[in-house]
Amino acid sequence: MRRKMYLFTIFHIFLLIAVRGFAQDSVHYTLRGQVLDGNGYPVEFATVSLTDTLQRVGAITAADGAFSLQVAEGQHTLQVRCIGFEEQEVTMEVNADTELPKIILKPSNTELDAAIVQAKRPVVTRAVDRVILDARSLSRASTNALDLLKHAPGVLVDMQGNVSAVGKGKVIVLVNGREQHMEGAELANYLRNLRAADVATIEVMTTPPAKYAAEGDAGIINIVERKRLTDYFGGTVSDNHYSSIGQTNDAALSLKYKRDALSLYANATLGLGTRITDYTTLRTFADQAWRTETRQRNNNYYLNAKVGGDYSITQSLELGAYYAFLDFTPHEDITQNTGIAIGGAPYGEYTAHNDARYTVRRHNANLHLTKEFEGGQEVELEADYVWNSIRHSADYQAKGIRPYRFRNGLDRGAGILSTRLDFTLPISKRMRLELGASYVNAQTDNKTDYRDRPDLPDQHDHFRYTEGVAGAYADLMLRLHPKFTAKLGLRDEVTHTLGQQKSGNGKDFRHLRNNLFPTLFARYTPAENHVLSLSASTRIRRPSFFAVNPFLFYQSQYQYWVGNPELQPAYAVNGQLSYTFRNNLNVGFSYRITTNGMEQISTTDHATGITRAEWLNGTTTQLYILQGRYTWTPAFWFEGMLYPSLYYLTSRTKLPGLPSWAAKWNYLVYGSATFYFNREQTISLEVNAQEASAERYVNETTFRRFYLGAGAKWVTLKGKLILGVKAYNIIATNTGSREETPGSQVIENTYPKPLLLNFSVSYSFGGAIKTREYRSMNRETVGRI
Repeated sequence: MRRKMYLFTIFHIFLLIAVRGFAQDSVHYTLRGQVLDGNGYPVEFATVSLTDTLQRVGAITAADGAFSLQVAEGQHTLQVRCIGFEEQEVTMEVNADTELPKIILKPSNTELDAAIVQAKRPVVTRAVDRVILDARSLSRASTNALDLLKHAPGVLVDMQGNVSAVGKGKVIVLVNGREQHMEGAELANYLRNLRAADVATIEVMTTPPAKYAAEGDAGIINIVERKRLTDYFGGTVSDNHYSSIGQTNDAALSLKYKRDALSLYANATLGLGTRITDYTTLRTFADQAWRTETRQRNNNYYLNAKVGGDYSITQSLELGAYYAFLDFTPHEDITQNTGIAIGGAPYGEYTAHNDARYTVRRHNANLHLTKEFEGGQEVELEADYVWNSIRHSADYQAKGIRPYRFRNGLDRGAGILSTRLDFTLPISKRMRLELGASYVNAQTDNKTDYRDRPDLPDQHDHFRYTEGVAGAYADLMLRLHPKFTAKLGLRDEVTHTLGQQKSGNGKDFRHLRNNLFPTLFARYTPAENHVLSLSASTRIRRPSFFAVNPFLFYQSQYQYWVGNPELQPAYAVNGQLSYTFRNNLNVGFSYRITTNGMEQISTTDHATGITRAEWLNGTTTQLYILQGRYTWTPAFWFEGMLYPSLYYLTSRTKLPGLPSWAAKWNYLVYGSATFYFNREQTISLEVNAQEASAERYVNETTFRRFYLGAGAKWVTLKGKLILGVKAYNIIATNTGSREETPGSQVIENTYPKPLLLNFSVSYSFGGAIKTREYRSMNRETVGRI
């Protein structure tokens, strides 16, 4: 028995020695690294593996391009592979936990022949209060931010680059959470020069949460840029030429630079040429008919520039600032020919000419600070200042049966200071609180002078208008169930306005209001690929200083408008219920009621033919919308999108001289089809069309609208060079409206839509900044110590 125990003990001792020796021969260390592309962006889903081991050791890179492996001590060869990039191998000696230098992959010239690999990342994610579009999944087919927005649910982008939200109209565009103070053509040019490869996600909020100001009924689009992880220098240069009745040109340059913790950027856009617009105005009252043919020429001369930077003081503290400048001289040259008929018989005609000179300048400075904490808390502070100035002079002359002349000058300055402080506080895994405060102060100083008009009762205007809005909010996110998430919000805004008429017999006026704006969001996911969403909010629309200035502003000898100092804000209540299936089919029903609506009502003196337009409260509008969105991608060569909307619009008013009620069913259908002529989707043809019915209000009816456009695009030189041509209004109806005013007057404006051609070219350049690695002669000794 003792012999057996002795042999058993010896066996275990030898076994222990063998295991210890084996363990010593197979010591493992952690090997970490990061895979990036030539522009410094992380490469996700890359395969990283060791080629010199019997057992295949490997990993897949994460969203930030990082990977981690457990490897034995010794020399190894690391192989990195990813679709669309050249394979790369790295040889290293491992004798401790090792952090590899950044691994940069080069784009592959080899075309995929049969297989198209799709990542697991969803293209569209529906959060409780917004839709998040993953731009990285669309970078192949999209070349800039405008292309990406075409894929965003609830967003419409026409061929001229105008961005709108379905059922909302106007949108506010943020970049990295900060408003850009742009709209129209200026915003379209900015988005065209923002490369799709530089965008991480796009957030669409058709119903903004309590964090954002309650002003207006616009949707919000937040473009989140990708953060570069390596040193980089590059940019994009582009040019867009438009040819129609007039010729215009927009040239742009953008630059980006990153070195260590510092990131700098700059962009500039230069506009040239002239826009020409033709339209017709028909005014009928009593037994008279006045028909005016107008040709308006506007200069497209402008310079828009922006420079800024961000500095990472620590990994959790970032400071940023930017300055933007706009110089715009949209001089107008307006020629009008008016024919007057009385009782159906020609009475006479006159010709008018208005030479208007404008100088528009805008300065925008922004400072922002972000601090993140280990527990997920975050603090963000932002201060923003915008100064707008407009200098305007006009010389108006009319010749014919009713000669007339006046000259006027306008000098306006507006300063807007806004600050905000936001906190994000995770309470638990199922609860998160967001709260903050903001203040916006806007001061407008407007001076207008009329000359050569001794018959005007008041020829000088000096009007100052101050509006201050102090806001505080709280948003509570609740994850009550894995399938159900809710978000409750409340915003309080105190508004103070002061109007000061410094000239004439005007009086000062002031208003103080306090309003609460609750918001509600809910999302329910009963099963995979099925999402139900609910949202509700209240909004306010405050009058602008134009609408409250009591001065008479003449557009011609027969037309002027005047503000109303007693004008009150309009209020809106919104609700929306939507269903989404597989992210490509969305059906929704929404309701909106706007009370105390502001309307500009026109009245005409039958004896003199002079029309007066004044802002008044007193309309209530209700809108019931049933809308859908469907995207269809049956193969790599085709992508189709369809946005049908059916809505019922009712309008009521208590204003005298107008119909008390109007209602009408309306529709809007927008569709686009994109054809790709190769698997890389570098050659494409897009056709889009929109049809909208006439809308009926108590005092106005819009025209039915239809347009058809097409465009072709070619992406070459590994995505660096983009050539495009577009044709707008290949087939198009006239736009316009018919306004019925008190006194049985009808004003009808008609705007023809001529063919417009656009030729564009864009080239991107740059890449990672290569730095020489210094290898110390004592590197091994230092590492061992």
